[in-house]
Amino acid sequence: MYYTPARRNCVIETSRTDLIKPKEMRKIAKAKMLPSGNWRVQVSTGEKDESGKYKYISITAPTEKEANFAALEYELKQKHRHLYPESVTLHEAIDKYISMKDKILSPSTIAGYRNMQKSHMKGISNKSLNRITNADIQKEINKGSVKIFL
Repeated sequence: MYYTPARRNCVIETSRTDLIKPKEMRKIAKAKMLPSGNWRVQVSTGEKDESGKYKYISITAPTEKEANFAALEYELKQKHRHLYPESVTLHEAIDKYISMKDKILSPSTIAGYRNMQKSHMKGISNKSLNRITNADIQKEINKGSVKIFL
């Protein structure tokens, strides 16, 4: 399926080569079965080697569905890796968010965020964003609810 240059909102099934294929419509890597019975997907790292060719990694899984899922997960992480570098802690991220929004947010909202940052997120505030799990967040929420109900 390709978009036509004249009608970008219209998707047409065709094999014509004169149609433009935008980046958003590029093919997703498909898993292929290996002789071992496992499934492999080759995914571009987005980087080029010295010869100008794209580098690929190989993702292998027991089922086709797992291999495709792992490949999509890898691509998503690659696209968003620049947003949350390893060294950024929750405390730093909240500081950055507040500084970006300080002209828009009311002083009471900022004070509320600061209060939450200091009192409710103590256990995970110095933890890297990439290392915080749902369980960590739930523990912090549970600690806050115990304080409220006691």
